[in-house]
Amino acid sequence: MEKRILKPPEGWRSQVIEVIPGLLLSNMLVEPDGFGSLGVDAIVALDDWEYIWSPPVPDNHLYVHFPIEDADAVDPKTREVARLVAVLVAGGHRVLVHCLQGLNRSGLVVARALMFLGHEAEEAIDLVRVRRGLDDGFGALGNESFVEWLLLEEAASEGKARLR
Repeated sequence: MEKRILKPPEGWRSQVIEVIPGLLLSNMLVEPDGFGSLGVDAIVALDDWEYIWSPPVPDNHLYVHFPIEDADAVDPKTREVARLVAVLVAGGHRVLVHCLQGLNRSGLVVARALMFLGHEAEEAIDLVRVRRGLDDGFGALGNESFVEWLLLEEAASEGKARLR
């Protein structure tokens, strides 16, 4: 299949928000956004191929492309991608997670990474929502299925801790 990149609307700008030190969230990246201009050493892209522009990846930098849909179901691998983000942030790296609008998919991964970093689910959800703010009247993590998944992740983690 041929990669077909859909161009963003005229005047589109990437909006990069630092949720906590070292963990950033953004909408779709456009040229000339890159590792140096963004001040990051890892980028996690969650867009479909047709919406993604990938910056050149310099040595000793990481680019992960994990396309997920803003839908009812959450791919179980999302947990592991969020764990990778959390490990990188805990190790002192600056990580940018982005999707098309920087609201739901990136909010999901960032919130789950925050949970791996010790935040409770509600706290992580609120932090993402407050830091991201509104975009054309829409806020982050408006997909209630994503919020429910985050809450279930916390409950499952607590259940495993009690079993030990």
